Amino acid sequence: MKKLGLILGLAAICIASVAEEKEGYFLPWDQKGSLIWRGAVEGNDGTWYDIRIVPGYTPPGRYGWKYMKMGGRNLREYVEAEKYQKIGEQSGEVLEWSYDDCLSDFTFKGAGKAWKKNYGRAAKRTEKRVFGWWLSYPWATVQSCVDNVFRIPTGLIGTTAGTGWSLVVIPAYHAVDSGTKAVWNGGVRGAVVPVSGWAWNTLASPPLSLVGQMPSHERVDGFWVREVEKGLEPGREPDQQAKVAVAEWGVLLHGEFMGFETRRNEINREQSRRLKEIEAEKRRVREEMARRKAAVTLEEEKRVESLLAEENRNDLVGRVQDGNWTKNSIRYYRDDIRNQLQKLGMSKTQQDAVIRILQEHPPASIDWRAYQKTDPLLETIDVIKKVGQ
Repeated sequence: MKKLGLILGLAAICIASVAEEKEGYFLPWDQKGSLIWRGAVEGNDGTWYDIRIVPGYTPPGRYGWKYMKMGGRNLREYVEAEKYQKIGEQSGEVLEWSYDDCLSDFTFKGAGKAWKKNYGRAAKRTEKRVFGWWLSYPWATVQSCVDNVFRIPTGLIGTTAGTGWSLVVIPAYHAVDSGTKAVWNGGVRGAVVPVSGWAWNTLASPPLSLVGQMPSHERVDGFWVREVEKGLEPGREPDQQAKVAVAEWGVLLHGEFMGFETRRNEINREQSRRLKEIEAEKRRVREEMARRKAAVTLEEEKRVESLLAEENRNDLVGRVQDGNWTKNSIRYYRDDIRNQLQKLGMSKTQQDAVIRILQEHPPASIDWRAYQKTDPLLETIDVIKKVGQ
């Protein structure tokens, strides 16, 4: 107790010394009351200062009333037609997807299309007597069966899930969503939060009003203390006449601005039209440049072929082709190739250019990775990948 008394005495001495140095340091009684009641203080310069750590009594009350009304509106949704219309629309959309898209198109029609497509290909192979044509129909049967084995269970599962979602999940969600929002808005934000603010204000505002200093522009930090914007000062809520006046003024401006709005819409349409023209021109330029680049690439390929055919380069060409340098191997060993290029006196930029050219035109005439081989397992995987396409 003696230590507590000593601390309080020192604090009183410090406060008294500050007060002596600066007259008007503490809040006058009317500002103390404003701090406790509103959580804000009007300075001598007419500026209102909001004290963030002092909630006051009126701000939590307004906050709570706002969310109490919102909670009431949430509960009112149960007796309004909009909620049930939304349930019907959302359930109908999911049912449409379940039976039209999933069951009918994907499952039944898709299964039939798979057989038709695969047997059509088998018929063409058989007609042309391509190599192994006698395997065409068994191969098509395997493809179709694999497609159906994957497609039909997937479609039925999707249909069942969609039906359950439509008839159970959506109605259940809408049965509790308004009540949940009402509890949160009306119960938590409308009751618990204001009561908590009032309790803290009762505890903190009286001592702070006694020892708190008079606010000023210099003491505003933007967090604990901030200046209230003009027109939003506490106790200055507009009355009904002011609300009517601003509404009438808005109607007047709306009528006067109709011409401006028309011009603005014309500008927006003009902007849209010109941007579309620019995009069309950009597409045309890209297509033209792509054709020209393709022509250059073709010339490069022809030049490579001519270099490979030159007799005086047979030794170099032979040594290069013996290495079976493909695009993949050049990319894998590019650091080693860079080291050799550096020994040949090439700069970093030149090395990058050489690596790019070698990758675009690999010396090896055949890259086994480019072959498109298949077997029953690879064909099964490919069929599954294409289900739904």
